[in-house]
Amino acid sequence: MGERFNPAQEYTNYFPYVQVVPNFIGYTFPQDFSKNNIAVNADHVNINVSQNGADKYDYNVVSIYSDYKDGETMGVHLYLMTIHHGKPVVLITQQNQGMPDNLLHFVPTANQEIANKFAQLVNSPSQPIRNEPIVEYKGAKFDYRQIGVMVFKYGNPQVTTLVKFLGTNPFAGIGLVDKRLTVATRDFESAINYSYDQNGVHLTWNQSGKKVDVSLADLVKATYQTPAQQNDVNMAAQMVPLS
Repeated sequence: MGERFNPAQEYTNYFPYVQVVPNFIGYTFPQDFSKNNIAVNADHVNINVSQNGADKYDYNVVSIYSDYKDGETMGVHLYLMTIHHGKPVVLITQQNQGMPDNLLHFVPTANQEIANKFAQLVNSPSQPIRNEPIVEYKGAKFDYRQIGVMVFKYGNPQVTTLVKFLGTNPFAGIGLVDKRLTVATRDFESAINYSYDQNGVHLTWNQSGKKVDVSLADLVKATYQTPAQQNDVNMAAQMVPLS
């Protein structure tokens, strides 16, 4: 369930494959990025989860690893795999108590094995990220994964946690079916096909053939309005399997 490096250490991938790093000296990641109290090289920085590493923040977090275990504070490592101005940067903290400036301090790792491994992952494609359009609403940009996750929520308003239904569901996925973007869970018959542009999103239910056109503004208002919704959509978009 983890990666091993020299010197021998085992790290759990807490994000995106597990939902949170629990209570790391009082922090829970990735949710607590919203507290805006992270420093890198002693400088207060803007850092948060980014779906594809795009330059939304000073440091765009794409993955989190740690050897943290409940109750441990000494000798514990917390790694943030980030994209910083287009380049892969692995940040580490071993801070085990609060600081007078109330910041959690990170530095770029000196472990070249970890840094090189991350750089190799960034520079070699893994999942098939498709060249679909990026659309924008009130300064927020959305790729096809976010749109797909939001479409799923729009079509299934009873779903409370997208991370659970899409992000950690091995039967979920976003991909092309008959040349159409599709978001689905275990039941393919309930799949929703979708296309989109800056003007709106077009939904077609696979089983019933029902069609709905919704403006981008209305989709955002229905699924991406609150900070909790935004975090859920962004995390699920990062985690959902692609095909």
